[in-house]
Amino acid sequence: MEINIGISNIEESNDFLKSLWAQMEKEFEECGWYFSPVKRNNIIFFGFMRIGDMGELSVSISYKQKGTINNLYFELGKDRQEIPKNSELSNRLKKVVRLAKSNQGEFSFFRCSVSIEAYYPIASYESEFFKTEILSKEGTQLTFLTKAYDQKQVNGISSKKIKQIMDFLSLETNSVFWRGKTSSLEQEKKVLTNELFQDDEFIDGMPIKEDCIVLSREGKQFLEQIINPHNQLSKDVEMFLKACHHFHSARKYDEQELSNALLIDGDSFPEEIKKRKNDLKIASKMGESHVELATTLYMSALEVVTLIGAEKDTCSACGQTKYQIARRVRDLVTEHLGEHLSSDLNYYYNLRSKYLHTGLLIEDEEFGGYVIPQLDVDSKSGCREVTGVALINLREYVGYCLREYYKKNLLINT
Repeated sequence: MEINIGISNIEESNDFLKSLWAQMEKEFEECGWYFSPVKRNNIIFFGFMRIGDMGELSVSISYKQKGTINNLYFELGKDRQEIPKNSELSNRLKKVVRLAKSNQGEFSFFRCSVSIEAYYPIASYESEFFKTEILSKEGTQLTFLTKAYDQKQVNGISSKKIKQIMDFLSLETNSVFWRGKTSSLEQEKKVLTNELFQDDEFIDGMPIKEDCIVLSREGKQFLEQIINPHNQLSKDVEMFLKACHHFHSARKYDEQELSNALLIDGDSFPEEIKKRKNDLKIASKMGESHVELATTLYMSALEVVTLIGAEKDTCSACGQTKYQIARRVRDLVTEHLGEHLSSDLNYYYNLRSKYLHTGLLIEDEEFGGYVIPQLDVDSKSGCREVTGVALINLREYVGYCLREYYKKNLLINT
């Protein structure tokens, strides 16, 4: 059974498919998939769909260009028999497709609630589309509004949004976040009387007030912007959130480095850090050294942001695109931190490149608690250094640059 669809871009194609599966669920009261996609000769076979007591359908689409839908195909069973014309099933499928096309954009709104944790709870904030409430010394309930074609699609959409939120919060606060293990609905909640905000020019440590992690005023606005279910995130914001993901991933590896140092010499650390010792024991089990991975991800976060709005320069000799990534990273850091620190981060960027492309290790593997001065042609000082990158400084420099970037370039004026 062939039905012409005629959609010419990937965003509308995927939106139609979401609408289609929701309508199938409504019509047949079941839409269970054995999803086994295969692409061949401009045909994409999705797999087999069970539709209640009507049996199993084979579902495919054809396309003229990648990411588009020309025709939709339904066939019966795994042997893919033709569906008889004007049969009950044929008529119901035509009705479903017609409704899916006419109902595109007709979403329902759902309220999602999740427990997220850090070393401190997030302070109380409330806007039109989200709210934070304190659950414990580490936990926060985040409630936010999202949209979908049906309840089944909410889980996937909200899961992606929660990850984006935690990644942005990590950048905004220099913190590490993870999903809470217990249901936030079962816990007593606390709401602060007044909203608390960061001091201007926050760069180091974590922004803590009244034993809570606090956002900047712009951070609250940007969080509202990325949660707002009426907004379609721009490609620039989507790219920035990918940079936030790199930052958050780096921050997790960075935290494991701290855990190892704390377990070796915990008494030399401030009380604020020492009280996290039990939590950090878990992080330390991930491995002994993550300097290379953390450095790579921090510098890659800067690199991703420099792709936003970058003009592609083409080599006149070979016609290949020249990205000049290192120069763009240096320009970004110079803009927000000045030439001196830009030179430092450029050095870190070169170390990252040598690690990725030649296997150079940034941290001295021979260090065993006793320093033996030696030379190293790849280091800035000319000597082999115990730690080639100060992760705490790199975290703070990269975080500051990216926070300044979104505040200057990505906020929507309201």
